[in-house]
Amino acid sequence: MIITHTLKKHRIKNYQIFIFCINLYRKILKDKPKSFS
Repeated sequence: MIITHTLKKHRIKNYQIFIFCINLYRKILKDKPKSFS
């Protein structure tokens, strides 16, 4: 079905965005450790 195919595509995109957000969060933690502690 077309719906399941698009869902798989979106899942991969969401996973990439999720990893990107985690990397960004870690960068912020490294840059400003005082504000988070």
